[in-house]
Amino acid sequence: LSALSSRIQFKYPDKMVKMTEELPIPSEESVKKNILFDIGQIYFNTSKAYFDLSNPDNAIKNANIAKQYFETMSFKNEYQKRMIAENYLILNDTSNAISLLDSVNEEKRDIWWKYTYSKVLSLSQENPKALELISECINEATYSKDTFYRERANIRIRAGECPCEDLNIAYKYCEDEKFRNMILEEIKQNECQNAPL
Repeated sequence: LSALSSRIQFKYPDKMVKMTEELPIPSEESVKKNILFDIGQIYFNTSKAYFDLSNPDNAIKNANIAKQYFETMSFKNEYQKRMIAENYLILNDTSNAISLLDSVNEEKRDIWWKYTYSKVLSLSQENPKALELISECINEATYSKDTFYRERANIRIRAGECPCEDLNIAYKYCEDEKFRNMILEEIKQNECQNAPL
């Protein structure tokens, strides 16, 4: 269910919210240690669903619930650290996100670690470093190039630069209809020239 919640959240945010509301999930104190992360992930994905539904108050509320489960964990593997860092970003807690990401072993710092770290750097106003790191992702990527180009566009926006080239390339690579529509909306918002028809 935890793994599925990520897909449900993106495709059907309203169903994700409804599912979480109906789940009889116990408090973090009474949950077995080996499923704390899974339950935290459900609330993390519900938080993202609420953002998709333009409900930031409930998004923050669910990210805080996820945080309670995550912080009860005594051990976190490398993947879990990155996902927990993403939850900290929803809460605008870049210092805890950086601490977690820095604790990942260097040999385990894959393309998705760089992706998350680039977001943290950008939200910390370290845009040149963020652009460098997300560009590494683009150069290394053999899949999900649309995600990396879109994130580089987001970083360029925060840096006061034009995001249009990256948004147009992201659109070209994207095969998911919902994601394509999101990118197209961002292209329109930024009044990009040579926008896709």
